[in-house]
Amino acid sequence: MYPSIIAFVAAVFFANFPEAMGCSGTLRLCRMRVSTILLMWTAMFVGVGVGATAGSLLFPRGRGGPSAVPVASIEGFCAGATLTMVASTIMPEAFEQGGEVVGIVSLAGFLVAMIVKVIVLEVTRLT
Repeated sequence: MYPSIIAFVAAVFFANFPEAMGCSGTLRLCRMRVSTILLMWTAMFVGVGVGATAGSLLFPRGRGGPSAVPVASIEGFCAGATLTMVASTIMPEAFEQGGEVVGIVSLAGFLVAMIVKVIVLEVTRLT
């Protein structure tokens, strides 16, 4: 398994879990049933799993796999889309509710993601 993928998955999980909790709380405040909220998150979970499976089938690792250029292009596109989503939806709300500390916390999040990646790369190199 690629070490960068492990770091990426960990970073996405830790970055999105609080956002998911916040969104779920807002949906609950708008009187949406808990079962509906759980059904929506379950559908998203399954959809992402199907997408990941399709991606792994379309771009297999090892012999006969894609060259580095298409994979890097897709990863770059996904990173840009994620950054766009964060900048346009999450950060304004975070600044509105959390104030100036949001910038430092965001920086800390990126730092943790880099540290996780370095640790995973080092552990992989040693094994």
